[in-house]
Amino acid sequence: MNIERKEIYDMILFKGHSGKDVTLQSYEGTFPIKENSVSINEKDYQLTVIKVKETLGDKSFLVAHDEPLERATFVQALKDFNPAPLPIKV
Repeated sequence: MNIERKEIYDMILFKGHSGKDVTLQSYEGTFPIKENSVSINEKDYQLTVIKVKETLGDKSFLVAHDEPLERATFVQALKDFNPAPLPIKV
């Protein structure tokens, strides 16, 4: 019997055009992430897992956004908020 357990993950939330309003939120769900959207304060946001290549290995981060996301905006948010990466798929 395979029971899925919900966990809490860091999620960077980008609101509006060019991610002018960016916050670090908690997301409760199973891994791997199966949902493709999340509703926050009655507004829907697209969920995206973004992979980042690093010297010691690739890392993946959970992002919610309501507009197309620019890579530079995402990279700046990583520096500003230092979110925990998603677990490595085993």
